Amino acid sequence: MKVWKGLIMFKKNATLKTLFLGRVLLAVLLLVLLFGSIQLYVINQNINSEVEKQTTMAAQNIKREIENNNLAVESLENQIDLKLISYAKHIAEIVKGKSIDEITNQDLKMIQEELEIAGITMFARKGEDIVGVLSTDSNEIGFSSREFGFYEIADTLIKGEKPTVGGATLVDYNVLVLPIAQSGSHQNDTVFFKYGYYHPPGSSYIINPYIEVDEVDKFLNEVGPSSSIAQMKTDNPFLDEVAILDPLVFVNPSLEDELYPRLKQIVHGTFDNKSEEDINVLENMVTKPEKASYIQEVNGKNYIKCFYLLKTIRSFISLLIMGK
Repeated sequence: MKVWKGLIMFKKNATLKTLFLGRVLLAVLLLVLLFGSIQLYVINQNINSEVEKQTTMAAQNIKREIENNNLAVESLENQIDLKLISYAKHIAEIVKGKSIDEITNQDLKMIQEELEIAGITMFARKGEDIVGVLSTDSNEIGFSSREFGFYEIADTLIKGEKPTVGGATLVDYNVLVLPIAQSGSHQNDTVFFKYGYYHPPGSSYIINPYIEVDEVDKFLNEVGPSSSIAQMKTDNPFLDEVAILDPLVFVNPSLEDELYPRLKQIVHGTFDNKSEEDINVLENMVTKPEKASYIQEVNGKNYIKCFYLLKTIRSFISLLIMGK
């Protein structure tokens, strides 16, 4: 009887020991899982903090580059503006004393060759319009200021008054210079020029010299944000995409088709991995200019996307930084 009682007590103690060890192991496992979760959370927080730090630094660098680029653009455009108007006044001196009917396209071509510029057009009234009546480029002859929404400006100039043009880089009485704009007379080609307009006081026409700006654009891309973005992606492997975007053009994509002002959705960089959420963020930035950041899955991988709003000389733009 005592033997049986001993066996029963042994089994009972063994069961209690097993139960105790099981509970201890479960507690240890839970602690391991808890500490592992905490460690994973801390690691993720550190990663997110580092990514946030890197993207903020990238945004500051790009902003600084844009500011420097804007100063370069302003300085360069100011030099071009003054040169264009000096060309126009030189042309005015050459044709001084002649009516528009006494000047020929050949006269303008000779002056064009002398000045080594892209072209010269002369505008004058024709019926209820102001049109290109003489030019070194046949595409410019017949160009209607009314058709392209330029009539009021041309009319103001030809009256010897000071035009009001948003975004113009030089404005004065009888004088106007526009920023780089697409040619409206070259329908089959995308050609960009820098246009100057000068109305010689007392005359019945506007002299319009212009220069092609491909080289200017090339220069600005080499020293401006585009080159900085490329270098930034080389120096920071975690960066996948960096882009300077214009939210206003995402709200109204037809603005890209306007001849003036020159607007694009993607100003610099690339925006290949865009999503509907991204587009909504950009559109909301027009009315509610706030920074936005979130994690998004792209092609099976998680990325953090950060949108910053930057103030430029002429408008607000958005900076996208997408990091792994």
